[in-house]
Amino acid sequence: MNADEKKQTGNPQSDNRQTGAGEAFLGIDLGTSRTAVVSSAGARFMFRTLVGFPKDIIAMRHVQSEYLIGEEALEKKTSLNMSKPLENGVIREDPTKEDLNAVRFILEKTIRDSKTGPRVKKHAVIGVPSEVSIKNIDILFDICRELFDTALVVSEPFLVAYSENRIVDAIVVDIGAGTTDICILQGALPTAKSQITSMKAGDYIDKSLKARILSKHPNVQATLNQVRLFKEKHAFVGKSSGPCKVKVRERGKPIEIDIAEEIKAECEDLVPDIVEHIEMFIRKFDPERQEEVLKNIYLAGGGSQIKGLDAMVEEKLQSYGDVKATCVKDPDFAGCQGALKITREIPLKDWEKIGPVCQK
Repeated sequence: MNADEKKQTGNPQSDNRQTGAGEAFLGIDLGTSRTAVVSSAGARFMFRTLVGFPKDIIAMRHVQSEYLIGEEALEKKTSLNMSKPLENGVIREDPTKEDLNAVRFILEKTIRDSKTGPRVKKHAVIGVPSEVSIKNIDILFDICRELFDTALVVSEPFLVAYSENRIVDAIVVDIGAGTTDICILQGALPTAKSQITSMKAGDYIDKSLKARILSKHPNVQATLNQVRLFKEKHAFVGKSSGPCKVKVRERGKPIEIDIAEEIKAECEDLVPDIVEHIEMFIRKFDPERQEEVLKNIYLAGGGSQIKGLDAMVEEKLQSYGDVKATCVKDPDFAGCQGALKITREIPLKDWEKIGPVCQK
């Protein structure tokens, strides 16, 4: 199985009480780059958030499907028109028909692969960026009403905090592909004033890294997808542990180049905004609690896997005293695990007290 499409079933934490009652519960992290899912039936999987549609009748015969999702789409991309329907972590506010179909197909896949039976009622908690708009939610709900009996959207960084049992005296920094979301936890649901979204995230690094590589090596050929893979393998901040050699094509011929300098520069470009927002939020806590909060900074999302990021955040905040930044143990699934935990602990009738809800 491709590394981008992780799948695990038979999870020992499956919720027999809920599935036995004729209901299925899903925790979904609908991300710009990847979608991660866990279910009450024990499924746990992740796939690329993209859909490919055949370009013409010959392409249709070649791929033998009306659409392909994730890595399957990438493998046959020359035959497909590719749709990445999420922008900055949400559906575009003026989506095309193709975008809406793509989101529907992606959500259908979350149900199909989650070991959910056709006759059971389906309820989902879906993670979204902190500053998602009402229009974005309405567009998502128009699709969800056709697929789920109930759907609730919740701030992704709060879901991470809920998964980590850290809903008081903590700060979560969730670095995804489309956005970096920062949220403070004060023992209650976060408000709009206790969360902030930055567009400097994984996609920003990919585009800037590609531009920096091509500036230094103007004859190199590299796609954005290749650059993303380079980043995911080599990303670091601070002192380099050695060269970051990658294989590329220059005028069609294979060569090897070292991109350590470029990787370091682009990854470190994330840090000032993160630190600035943490400093701003620290001041929102009671002064008597600030020392404890500084020891509970959690880094989540794919960006939390940048080597040395936790240490650099601690270093930049050292003037505030003792600081502890911790990378969550399961960054790919922390958000959707928090979503599934909500389904276990909060009755359906109370979901509307947590966030926007839609029902069939």
